[in-house]
Parts: sequence; structure tokens; C-alpha cells
Amino acid sequence: MLCVVCPESDDDDDDEQYSLCPPHFIQVDDKSCYYAMSKMLNWKQASDACRYLHPDAHPVAINCAKEQDAVLAVSSLFGLLMAHT
Repeated sequence: MLCVVCPESDDDDDDEQYSLCPPHFIQVDDKSCYYAMSKMLNWKQASDACRYLHPDAHPVAINCAKEQDAVLAVSSLFGLLMAHT
């Protein structure tokens, strides 16, 4: 299960706007930070677990090829096996 958060900073500098991820989250693309868990959870449990980690975090929902590429990159970093449907 992957959680994602898009942190924002108070800086007006676009280069640093997304440079700070919450603790234990990793930055993969220019706007998202990810956290991986090895547990299998239903959507509500996953939502609760993500919000526990960070109030703005939520489970990853893949809506486009770019998001899928980011999720696959995170999965390989964490050694997660992602099922393709």
C-alpha cells in the first residue's frame, strides 16, 4: 500500500516548492512524496493509515501513465510487488 502527499511550502520559489517531504516519505517526481507499507488494507483502512502518517496523505490512485510510472518507481525502491491489471 502506498500513501502520497503533495507538500507545499511557504516559499514562492517554484524550484523549492515541493522539495520538503514529510518524515519517512520519499520524493519521486516534482510534486509528490510517497510512503510505502507492506500491509494489505481495504480503502478505508488505507485512508486512515495514510492520514495517521500525515494529515494530507491519502492512498495512491493511479489515474494516468505518469502516476503509474511514479508508483512503479516507488515500488521498486521499496521492493514492493505491484500487480498489473
